[in-house]
Amino acid sequence: MTVYICTLFSLAVPPSPPTIATATTLSSSSIAVEWSTPSNDGGSPLTGYTLEYRPQTSSGGSFMSDSIVRELTESVITGLAPFLTYDVQVRAVNVIGSSLPSNTLSAVTHPAGESTTVSNHRNADVTLE
Repeated sequence: MTVYICTLFSLAVPPSPPTIATATTLSSSSIAVEWSTPSNDGGSPLTGYTLEYRPQTSSGGSFMSDSIVRELTESVITGLAPFLTYDVQVRAVNVIGSSLPSNTLSAVTHPAGESTTVSNHRNADVTLE
């Protein structure tokens, strides 16, 4: 008698994209971004996120990026130019690779000298200029 043993396994793949919930202008040089975790981690735990942003131009241009630690689903992009519209998207990352980009949201930085007070998830008011 021949006995066959079949083992089911799944291969890990890159995660599904997260979803950006908000992109909020904080000042003339910063935008706060919040996103939700992806619906599928691809069979491997998430190792982090890549936050991508670029000023809107007629030619599109390439995205600049920042790496974000795994536990966070919010970040502040700093060092932006005043009174420009920025496109923002995020990618989830696991050991296999990066997801496709999330939805893209846009935010306009304030003119120089203006600021916004926001409450963060720790219920503390933060004012940026």
